[in-house]
This record gives sequence, C-alpha cells and structure tokens, in this order.
Amino acid sequence: MLATFMSLFLLPIMLLNLPLMKIGFDDEVPSHQRITVGYAFLVQAGLIGILAVLLSL
Repeated sequence: MLATFMSLFLLPIMLLNLPLMKIGFDDEVPSHQRITVGYAFLVQAGLIGILAVLLSL
C-alpha cells in the first residue's frame, strides 16, 4: 500500500521535473543554472526520503 501511494505521489513530481531535466542536460544553459538545478534535485530527493520514512512509521 505504501509503494502504491509513493508511486502515485512521485508521478506528478517526476512530470514537473521534466523541464528541470531539460535545463540540466542543455549545454547552452549557463553552468550556474545547471548547478542550481542539481541542488534542487538533491533537496527534492531528501524530502521524498524523509516523507517515505515518516509514512512507513
């Protein structure tokens, strides 16, 4: 049940990340913007991990 909830929760987040992924892989985008996108992915992964732990308790 938790896996189903997490997959339904992560799907919209993944769809919202598509523009960020496009920025991250585009060579014409300045490097500081790509670094910012990388940090955004790290923060998001941390929040998803914390949420998964809290929901599993």
